[in-house]
Amino acid sequence: MLTAAGCVVVFAIMALLMATNRLSALLALPIMAIAIALVARVPLPDICHGVIQNGSTMLSGAIITTMVGAVLAQVMNRFGIGDRLVRWAAEFSGDNPLVLGLVLLLVTAALFSTMGGLGAVIMVGSIVLPVLASVGMSAPTAAGVMLLGLSLGGLFNLSNWTLYIEVMKVPREQIASFASAFGVAFALVAIAFLFWEADARQRIGALPVVGALAALAGGGVALAHVLPPLSPAGAHWLHLGGAVAIGVGLLAAAVHRQLKPSSDVPAYALLAPLVPLVLVLAFNVDIIPAFAIGIVFALAATWRRGHLNAFTQAVFDGISAVVPVLVLMMGIGMVIAAMTDDTVKQALAPYLSALVPRQPVGYVIAFAALAPLALYRGPLNTFGLGSGLAGLLLSTGLLPGAAIAGMLLSVGQVQGVCDPTNTQNIWVANFSGTTTTRLLLKLLPWAWGAAVLGLGISAARFLP
Repeated sequence: MLTAAGCVVVFAIMALLMATNRLSALLALPIMAIAIALVARVPLPDICHGVIQNGSTMLSGAIITTMVGAVLAQVMNRFGIGDRLVRWAAEFSGDNPLVLGLVLLLVTAALFSTMGGLGAVIMVGSIVLPVLASVGMSAPTAAGVMLLGLSLGGLFNLSNWTLYIEVMKVPREQIASFASAFGVAFALVAIAFLFWEADARQRIGALPVVGALAALAGGGVALAHVLPPLSPAGAHWLHLGGAVAIGVGLLAAAVHRQLKPSSDVPAYALLAPLVPLVLVLAFNVDIIPAFAIGIVFALAATWRRGHLNAFTQAVFDGISAVVPVLVLMMGIGMVIAAMTDDTVKQALAPYLSALVPRQPVGYVIAFAALAPLALYRGPLNTFGLGSGLAGLLLSTGLLPGAAIAGMLLSVGQVQGVCDPTNTQNIWVANFSGTTTTRLLLKLLPWAWGAAVLGLGISAARFLP
C-alpha cells in the first residue's frame, strides 16, 4: 500500500509542476519515470537498463515517423503548397463568413493531417485568421475555427497514429477505422460550432455547401460498405495499379514543371497533404513509405531550378522543428517502461482494478466526466502524464489496447482545442486579439461534447 501511495504522490507532484509551468514535460516525464521506479524499489540495474535504456528507445518507430512527417510538412511550407491551398480556399468561398469558415476549417484539417509544429501553425494561421477577420468573423470564433481544424487534422495525422500502434499494439486498421468514424463526428461538432456562431442569413447561404459535404461523406461511407472485400489477387492488382498510377503521376508532374517552369504552385500540388493519407487508407501502404511518396510528389509538383538544395535545407529544418517532440517521446517511453515494470504493476494493479470501468456505459460516463483532466498535461494527456496511465492500464489488461487508444484520442481533443498552455493556443489567441482563457471557456463545451461522442464510438467498437 505504501508503494502505491508513493507512486501516486510522485504522479501528483509531477502533474502539479507541469500544470503550473514550473517544470516542462520534457524534464518531468523522465524524472517521474525514474522516481516511480525508485519508490517501487526497482533494482538500480533494472532502472538503468529497463527504464532509461529500453524506455528511451521504445518509441523509435514513432520517432522516425515523426521526423519523416516533419520533412514533408517543411517541404509543403517552404515550397508554398500550404499558402496556396489556404488562399485558393479563401478565393473560392466568397464573402459569407460561415461558408468561408467551413471551407477554411476543412483546409486547415487537411493541412494538419500532414503538417505539425508551431511554425506550421504560424504559417497557416497568419493567412486564415486575417481572412476570417476580413469578412467580419469575431476573433474568438476565428480562433476557434483554427483550433478545431488543427485538432480535426491531428486525428488523421499518421505520425500521431504510430504512438498507439507501437505502444498499445493496436493494428493500424483499427486506428484508421476509429479515426475515420470519430473524425466525422468531430467535424459535425465543429460545423455545429460555426452554425451556432453565425446569423440566420449566413446559415441559409451555407446550406448548399453543407449539403454537398454531406453528400460526399455519405457517398464515401456507402461505397465503402457496398463494395465487396478484395481477394488477395484483387488487392495485389489494386496495389500494382496504384503504384503505376503514382509513378506516372510523378513523372507527368516533373515533366510538366520542366517544360513549363513557373514560380506559381500548380493546382495539382495542392493534393500533397492528402497523398500519404490516401496511400495508407486506400492502398494499405506503410506510413513511412507513404510519407516518402508524399515528399516526392510535393517536390515533383513544385519542381524548379535549385530545388534539391532547398529540399536539403527543408530536411534539416523539418527535423530541427520536431526535436522537442522527439525528446518528449523518449520521456514517454521511459514512463511507460517504468509503469509496466512488474514491481510497479503489482503495487498499483489492485487499486486500478477497483477503479477502472470495463463496461461500455461505465467507460463512457467515467472518462467523459474526467475529460478535463487532459488539460494542463494532466493524467489523460497522451503527451503528459497520460502516457504513464496508458502504460499501466495496458500492462494490467484491464482494458484492451484499442479502447485505451480510443479513450486517449477522444479526451485528447479537449486538450488539443482548449488547453491554455499549448503553444498554438497562445499564439492563436495573441494573433487574433483574444485570450487563452476566453478560448477555453468558449470552446470547452464543444470539445467536451466531441470527446463524449468519441468515447461512445470507442466503447461500441472495442468493448464487449
